[in-house]
Amino acid sequence: MGRLIGVLVLACAVSAAQPSQSRDTPEIISGVTAPATPVPQYGLAELRLEVRSAARLPYYPFGADDGYTHPDGITVDARITGPDGDIAVVPAFFHTPYDIAEVNAEREALGITGFSDWRVRFTPRRPGQYTAVVHVRDRGGETISAPVTFAVTTSARRGFLRVSPQDPRLLQYDNGDDFVPIAEGRQWAPQERRRALSYADAFASDAAHGVNLTRIWDQNDSYNLSIEGADPVWAPAWSQFTHGLGIELDAPRSGRRAARSRTAAAGSTEGYVQWVAVRPATRYILSGWIRTDQLSGGAFLAAGGTSHLDPGNERTPPRSGTSP
Repeated sequence: MGRLIGVLVLACAVSAAQPSQSRDTPEIISGVTAPATPVPQYGLAELRLEVRSAARLPYYPFGADDGYTHPDGITVDARITGPDGDIAVVPAFFHTPYDIAEVNAEREALGITGFSDWRVRFTPRRPGQYTAVVHVRDRGGETISAPVTFAVTTSARRGFLRVSPQDPRLLQYDNGDDFVPIAEGRQWAPQERRRALSYADAFASDAAHGVNLTRIWDQNDSYNLSIEGADPVWAPAWSQFTHGLGIELDAPRSGRRAARSRTAAAGSTEGYVQWVAVRPATRYILSGWIRTDQLSGGAFLAAGGTSHLDPGNERTPPRSGTSP
């Protein structure tokens, strides 16, 4: 977990790119890595995939533009055949490694630590030999990988929950043990600006007290634990999660997750901030693009500060007046 926290502050325009595995070439599966050691029954089998694709939207499955699928999306599935011949189709997910750090008791920060890739996570129900074949489909067509295998050993884990064959009002585990629910509702993150860490604290407390059933709200509009949330990467200095006033997401100069900030004539701004988790003894490069038009004062990028009032000493040269 990273412990040094960088604060990036900007005014005017910035382009901040996130690492991507997409390429302007037809999709290619250059490697599928299966677990090298046996996986316990009901344990986690993770496959790592090396996929190159021209798809621009890795979070959307490939298909018509219907709000769920998209022509610029990509579908990555694994067909996993078990020892009994049953085939499970398991969707892959686009994975980005990151550190999470605690800024203070009320705020957390995340920082990307490497390139994104595709992964498949599968829970085997039976011991034996499993074979996986990966299918990738985007607007360039479909590619199928060579098969890979992994072994699963017997374990004492209880397995999945099922409706009891003795009484359909009750649930039991695969091994026949009864399931007695002890529930705690977790619809909202305990702390708004410390969402992931506060959830981790809450679930640890639940586990210590025997809680085995909960619910959360997870949606794609920046509420709670959102996936590829709707909020801009760069938010106003006064709030990490408030929508960025003056931030435009549809017209960045470059960058997959870049944004453009515009300040009205005779207006002013205290800047836009993103808290980022960084690692000690690691070199980072801060870059962006700033264009000014009759700007008094100055616009710059900075890192290493504590807030918009203290943007840090690592700064790009300020630009003012009218610049290209």
